[in-house]
Amino acid sequence: TKIVPLELSSEEVEEVGTPCFAIGFPSGGVVGSAMTSGIVCASALGSPFLNNKNNNTEDQNSSQTRFVVTDAAMAGGMSGGPLVNDKGVLIGVNALVNMELRALGNYAVHTSECRTFLNDLSQRMKNKDTTSVDRKTSLYGVMLFNDPFNKRQRVSDILNEVVNLDRDEADKIMMEAHRSGRSTIRTYESKEEAKMLCDKLRSQDIL
Repeated sequence: TKIVPLELSSEEVEEVGTPCFAIGFPSGGVVGSAMTSGIVCASALGSPFLNNKNNNTEDQNSSQTRFVVTDAAMAGGMSGGPLVNDKGVLIGVNALVNMELRALGNYAVHTSECRTFLNDLSQRMKNKDTTSVDRKTSLYGVMLFNDPFNKRQRVSDILNEVVNLDRDEADKIMMEAHRSGRSTIRTYESKEEAKMLCDKLRSQDIL
């Protein structure tokens, strides 16, 4: 099957009322993928979980993230899935749910944030020195990316409990991702082993 990449929306702000669809793999007994429908209800700057908290550096950075707010229902496990409009254009990446806001509690990171992240990642990869890489062996790295909604302590706890890293190593990897945008959790020669770890982390809404 040919994989066709999704087109990214070029809009800075999605129009309220635009039909949209959230796609993902929810946990809790649902088998396989799922899709819900709704409309773009609003745009938001910052996470509803962070805007009322102390003004530390982590919260200030997260408060600048642009989100699409939709009434297309999201559930645990759908984080990282696409939010597309009725033309199949990506307008956001499913991120978090605030149950207190009911239908207005479904947040997706806006495409403009994704484009900025991808451009930055591409530039970093171009600048990376690859001369010491052994090209005879294919290694599959499981990467941890800094995201705008998971707290540092939660990420460290998941690395400790799910990946079985000791506390110092978990904290080191978490801080590297926080400071530089990404860090390597583990590398494998087996693609299947790497995918298994990715699936475990994704089920915990860790990117």
